[in-house]
Amino acid sequence: MAKKTIMLTEKLRQQITHEVVSAIFDERFEKLKMVESALFDKVLNQEIGEKNLKLMAELPAEYFVVRSTIYIQEPNANYNDRVALISHIGGRKAPGYLVHGGSIELPKTHGLWKEIRAIIAEKKNAMDERKEATLQTRAILNSVKTVKKLIEVWPEVERFVPTVEEEKALPAVQMETLNAMLAKASKGK
Repeated sequence: MAKKTIMLTEKLRQQITHEVVSAIFDERFEKLKMVESALFDKVLNQEIGEKNLKLMAELPAEYFVVRSTIYIQEPNANYNDRVALISHIGGRKAPGYLVHGGSIELPKTHGLWKEIRAIIAEKKNAMDERKEATLQTRAILNSVKTVKKLIEVWPEVERFVPTVEEEKALPAVQMETLNAMLAKASKGK
């Protein structure tokens, strides 16, 4: 069955929305993640010190610690004069696993304050733009009922429409067979 005759179900709308928004924003968010990670490394070098980081790197493999999640927490109502760089780290230590989370809080006077605030602002801006793109995409998708009409209205979206297999016709219902079964069941009561 050609794409053009398919009804836009809610599931299909969600898939198309995800594909469109991902095409627009995935690379941008990946770059932001890399910038954030590099900034976190700068802070670690300044706060923990290169010497201590080298000592940590020289630990035996079973004690090796790996950063898995890093994010910068924006100032909030509880504190607005500093930012927190939060790290969730995990390491393998025989016989079990060790998982630890921690944060480094930096005051406004810290040398990297402007860089940190810039990445926070860029992330917020990207999130706002992503939300707006999602809403606009959904508005277009909700304005039409079929893929054919969607492609007429927004031809560029065709590459994001997943291929849907033609639904197989169900076998013809044999009423006579079912009626015979019902009759047989009724006699058995």
